[in-house]
Amino acid sequence: MLRSASPCEAIAAQCAALAMIRYGTTCFVEAGTVSHLDATMEALAATGIRGRVGEWVEGRARGAEDPAKVSAAAIAILESEIARYPDDGSARLAAWPILVGHSTNSDEVWLAAKALADAHGVRVTAHMSPRASDPEWFLATYGRRPLEHLADLGVLGENVALTHLAAIDRSELDILIASGANAIHCPHAAFQGGFGLSQTGLFPEMIAAGVNVMLGTDGVAADILSSARLMASVFRDARCDQDLFPPGQMLELATLNGAKGMGLAAQIGSLEVGMRADIVLHDTDLPEWGPVFDAPAQLALSAPPSGVHSVWIDGAKVLDGGRSTRLDEAKLLADARQAGLALIARTQLPNRTSWPVV
Repeated sequence: MLRSASPCEAIAAQCAALAMIRYGTTCFVEAGTVSHLDATMEALAATGIRGRVGEWVEGRARGAEDPAKVSAAAIAILESEIARYPDDGSARLAAWPILVGHSTNSDEVWLAAKALADAHGVRVTAHMSPRASDPEWFLATYGRRPLEHLADLGVLGENVALTHLAAIDRSELDILIASGANAIHCPHAAFQGGFGLSQTGLFPEMIAAGVNVMLGTDGVAADILSSARLMASVFRDARCDQDLFPPGQMLELATLNGAKGMGLAAQIGSLEVGMRADIVLHDTDLPEWGPVFDAPAQLALSAPPSGVHSVWIDGAKVLDGGRSTRLDEAKLLADARQAGLALIARTQLPNRTSWPVV
């Protein structure tokens, strides 16, 4: 029973965690869009998942707001969440100074987030440049493109990960390479959002230059293996090169690169002696697998997300036979439907579905 006064966000957090686990995801970093952090952390803890989460922070004044007060309030949120949910290196769940990104935070907030990350040994993530609107805003405001501005502020580095980066140019790519910052690529979100990824995306060049590229979904109901497949397909076609992103590299993007970008490469991302036991067991007795002759290639290219049989996180089994060992799934989904209907009724959100559904 969730004690939270924010049941919608708590239920949504558990649904998201359950979906990730059933897809074989054992660890995630959230996008900094949580409004009720305590409720979300309590809900996530019940699922057994590993993750890093951030409260919603937009520290740039709008309209008649006092810029100094808005920035100070945002910085106070960053400081509070890290104090309440510290990352001691072994925590299953912890808070990071995660920024919504784009143009939503002042320079003071960026500087504070980076200073907190440096002081506490954690990471900063933020959305940036999914499409041309971010570079246009930064050029109009600062006379510099986004990564140029962040580099001038001194807030890039190995403990920073920027989500999207589909609309950076070659000069920004050079900055990304030199800074050691990580990139989080969300191909499903890029295609659904019409980012122009196949036309302007520089992810093959990033990887060739040694940038650590992680995979994400940015809220889209997709699994990380599908993200790897979509990324490979997009750039093989865009570069007319069928040899881009071979199966082994696709699996590394989904495992080793994510662990490295989260600063957890010494703990997770591979099955080795001394590592934490995050294990995903796939059922290969399925027609999508067929006879198993090359397990890594078949896992990367054709294994269905529904084929995840069991999942262990930190040695504890959280999924068995495709079902959660910790949650009452039927009750969770019933609660989610009820909460969703109540939210729609309360907010009077319009139904934009063009097809009649009965």
